[in-house]
Amino acid sequence: MPLDRMAVEEAGPNPERIAAAIHSQLALLSGPVPIHQVAEALDIVEIRRVPLKGLEGALVSAPERDIGSIVVNSASSAQRQRFSVAHELGHF
Repeated sequence: MPLDRMAVEEAGPNPERIAAAIHSQLALLSGPVPIHQVAEALDIVEIRRVPLKGLEGALVSAPERDIGSIVVNSASSAQRQRFSVAHELGHF
């Protein structure tokens, strides 16, 4: 799934504008957003599921934020893990 990261970055720090930029490129009419594919297209190089205590997810990125990795709590439900990936992607 190709995404134009520059178009997303041009949306600035406004979450609604970022989401609109991504949605316009995905052209989805309905259904769930393919968050793992979106993360990969925006240069998240790894999504790792590991058992975590007191933490649902975390983002690790280079200082330039040109690549990143996300870790999510494998003990959580699939729905919670999906939310955590989306949440950490928002930080990225």
